[in-house]
Amino acid sequence: DHEEFVATAKRELLACVREYRRHPCILLWSLGNEMIVSCERDIGLAASLFTILNDWTAAVHRLDARPVLPSSNGDGVDSNRFQVGDVDSVHQYGGWYVENLGDLKHFSEIVAKHDTENTPIIVTESVAAYTDDQGRFFIKDGDVRQRKVVRQRMGRLDGTPEEDQAVQSTILKEYAETLWRLRRPGSAFSGYIPFGQYTWFSHPFSSEADAIQPKIIWETYRRVLGPCHVQLECTHRHLFDGDKLQVTLRFYHENVELASPLPVHLKIRQGKQTLWEGTATVAYHQSIALPLELPVQMELGGRLEISAFSNEQNVAENILDIRFYTHPVFSGKALLYDPAALLPEEAGERIADFGSLKAPVVVIGPYAWDRRVELAASRLLQFVEAGGRLVILEQSAGCNPVDMLGETVVRKLQPYWSRWARNLNYYADRADPVKPEHPFFQNVKAADLQWWNGDTYVGVNYLSNRSLHRDSRVLLSLCNGLADNELMPIEHPDVAPDCSLLMLEQPHGKGTMIFCQALVGNKSQTEPVAAILLSNLLR
Repeated sequence: DHEEFVATAKRELLACVREYRRHPCILLWSLGNEMIVSCERDIGLAASLFTILNDWTAAVHRLDARPVLPSSNGDGVDSNRFQVGDVDSVHQYGGWYVENLGDLKHFSEIVAKHDTENTPIIVTESVAAYTDDQGRFFIKDGDVRQRKVVRQRMGRLDGTPEEDQAVQSTILKEYAETLWRLRRPGSAFSGYIPFGQYTWFSHPFSSEADAIQPKIIWETYRRVLGPCHVQLECTHRHLFDGDKLQVTLRFYHENVELASPLPVHLKIRQGKQTLWEGTATVAYHQSIALPLELPVQMELGGRLEISAFSNEQNVAENILDIRFYTHPVFSGKALLYDPAALLPEEAGERIADFGSLKAPVVVIGPYAWDRRVELAASRLLQFVEAGGRLVILEQSAGCNPVDMLGETVVRKLQPYWSRWARNLNYYADRADPVKPEHPFFQNVKAADLQWWNGDTYVGVNYLSNRSLHRDSRVLLSLCNGLADNELMPIEHPDVAPDCSLLMLEQPHGKGTMIFCQALVGNKSQTEPVAAILLSNLLR
């Protein structure tokens, strides 16, 4: 509200526009970046700033007709219900701070056109997954928030530089391809500017001979953010050997230098074998979507290559990585209390009560914890004491914590008192094997737990323990990014202070109890990794 400052800032702003409006690379003007942050909004500066931005926008328009983005990030919208400028900007911070890949499906609701707000929307400062000159994930010294959230999103960060860069590239690919799919009628989405490009090269600011060496992510950038784009939309990338792959082949024409309509020849290959090829004609600023069923083969490897040619010119190319698995074998000797019938038929014999437990393994199925289980608690404990194995698959947390046989508590990912909770998700799209050598992880690697078919959620509710036996074993956990003193950690070699538990093996008498909050049960008929884990648990 200082008139002299506002006038000076406006003069400097317009001087920049006069100078740089001649530059051919200017597409739009951004008058500020995150100019409203919570401290300014909380003390009531939002309304006055939006008034100033409205005046600046009009002044810029008198000098240049190109669009104006008034204040990157669109903050302060809770305080002001009027639109300023020509373009709205959304800062997702995807990949590290707030979202996981599954959350992107809700972004279509944000950018849907409606009568009152039809301003084009661009996504900026997204995919903030930085790697250093050596290719490892970059974490600023002393930046507790960044360090903790990176741990939650990426795991323990004890991989090789190539592994870190592969994760960085995957995040860019998934976000970019999802946002391409929002370029359609009924959507206000019009652009995407991924953040942190300077970390996509080694030594980007050096003048030495080794300066500006591209990392893996630069090749991904070239594939997914060119003016023409081709992709295979596919959410089920884990396949049993012999399955066919269901995909949608999409091609987008945004290259103003190419013909309109553009004739394209499209080809999908797996190794040296062509799985599908065809032709299409696509007008500028239009796209096509072709549902396909591809006869993929395990022996040809897990990478598909997609190419688009026009008049023998390669206008777009991309890849899709899939994983193959062999069908697990169930012994059929387990007893399944599975009222919802979510487990495979071949997993064992279904029971309606716990009157007779003459089997080596008894399973409480997904979301089957009910009054009947509670009444049979002593019977179940006797079964375990005598040497049986009781497997309790994923259960809902409910409004209050639920004691399961006096051993553990189901609850959600983050405690409500956490100062980091606003940066975390209720849903985990990856998990970390704590003891990968355990028989329960036979034929399953850490990479298989990055996400699961259908959606990306590997876990929703988590295990909390009042105490752990000395010989208890944590099998699966998730780094949740909390500070070391925020989870009230239990002294145990398997429990890191900033991790939540997803699978626990607890001894009891001569037997064991397995508590598993990973979504092994209800995805066992659609997700090969879940089926394999279930088979291992019941062996």
